[in-house]
Formats: sequence, C-alpha cells, structure tokens
Amino acid sequence: MLQEARWFTIVIPAKALVDLEAARFLSFKALWALSEGRPADIEVAMAQARVSEACSRIADRVQGVYAGLGYLMRCDLQLFTRRIHAGGVAFGTPDFHRETLAKAMKL
Repeated sequence: MLQEARWFTIVIPAKALVDLEAARFLSFKALWALSEGRPADIEVAMAQARVSEACSRIADRVQGVYAGLGYLMRCDLQLFTRRIHAGGVAFGTPDFHRETLAKAMKL
C-alpha cells in the first residue's frame, strides 16, 4: 500500500515535471532561434515532437491516477484530454514531427 501511495504522490508528478520541463526547454530554444532570424527547422520539429508526446503522456498519467473519474463529462479532465489528442491530430503526431526532423537533418 505504501509503495502505491508513493507512486501516485511522487513518481507520477516527477515524471510529468520532467516531461514538461524538457518540452518547455525545446520550445524556448526553437522560439529563440526564430526570434534571431536563424533557420530553425530542426529546433521546431524537435519541440513539436516533444511537446506533443509530453502532453499526451501527462494526460494519460493523470487519467490513470483519477481512473474512471477522468472520463466523466462533468470533469474537466476529459475535456483537456480530448483537446490534447485533437491537437495531435490537427498539428501532427510525434511520429510526423520526427519524420520532419529526419528530413531537416537529411537522414
């Protein structure tokens, strides 16, 4: 029981924070390159892939913590999860952005 409580109170938020900070760093790096007028195809593709992955992973973890409650229509968590997954469809999946990254790197 104590191990499960540790998982929900420490491990899941820590993993979410790591995902969030990595996505934030790559986003800032891409924005900086764009603001300097430098070519930023690689940075933008990396940021898009990481942000899309991080959002989906964080939403899935939170859904797991809240179990069935996260799928109820009266809970905002289902709204955010649907928006995150719709954003992945509208703006490209992580695999799409990785392919873009590979093309930009000429791989």
